[in-house]
Amino acid sequence: YITKGYVPLYDDAWDWNSPHYQSYVSNTMEYSYQDYCAAQYFDALNKKDDFNTFMKRSDNWKNIFDPSTGYVRPRRPNGEWIENTNPYHAPGFCEGSAWQFTWYVPHDVKSLINLIGERQFIDRLNAGFATSEKVSFNALGDNMGAYPINHGNETNMQAAYLFSYTSEPWHTQKWARAIQEKYYGMGPRDAYPGDEDQGGMSSWYILSSLGIYAVCPGTDEYVIGSPLFKKATITMENGNKFVIEANNNSKENLYIQSATLNGRVLDKNFIRYDDIADGGIIRFEMGSQPNKERCTSKY
Repeated sequence: YITKGYVPLYDDAWDWNSPHYQSYVSNTMEYSYQDYCAAQYFDALNKKDDFNTFMKRSDNWKNIFDPSTGYVRPRRPNGEWIENTNPYHAPGFCEGSAWQFTWYVPHDVKSLINLIGERQFIDRLNAGFATSEKVSFNALGDNMGAYPINHGNETNMQAAYLFSYTSEPWHTQKWARAIQEKYYGMGPRDAYPGDEDQGGMSSWYILSSLGIYAVCPGTDEYVIGSPLFKKATITMENGNKFVIEANNNSKENLYIQSATLNGRVLDKNFIRYDDIADGGIIRFEMGSQPNKERCTSKY
């Protein structure tokens, strides 16, 4: 990974007993994000050389992105692409497919959009949600490659929020609310739409029901979604209270018409941790149709 800029696929990579047995494509994607987080750590310590090293390595996911297909793909040690692969069925992915893992660039969504093309990015992501079904939202199973979006595993848990990085953020509001409403339940068989790894699945629901989600842990940003409640209060350990109000909110009125943060117009699709920790009020005006003029030109 360090010398080549990606984890290569060796001929014996499918042999459990081989030292080369690994999920080479998904490993590269995950290592790139972890390198980004390490870079933020060294930045906080003012260790610029280490920061620069890890930030450079956080771009390694680009080395396995094939612009001719628009997806990440496995590569051999000599740099050649593996032949006869498709986004739904390809070697090199742990609990996922090329279609699913291509979205896993939480630290550099803008670059991914630029590589795919924004129109294709939006349309492909929308089509993935439209064709996925609840039965496919599992970490493992025969349907892993059959349905594009897999909210039931970490790879795609941020996917609904990626629209907020584009000029059409209202799709985030639609799909985040759809997942809340349709894919979480009350019974032992349908409480979670997938694998509850270390609380990730329930944390997604709790944050999303408040109308925010941390797409990229390691930063201080919480991306705006669609709040489920008309009012919710977060009480911090220091006693500060952050209030989230969603006027005219309902099952039908899931789209944000306007938003203010402490009385000022919120002209971004995210808030920062300090906004919450310092206390205050974020107010949403909700409606049944998307406001296609709000926060469409910048993230």
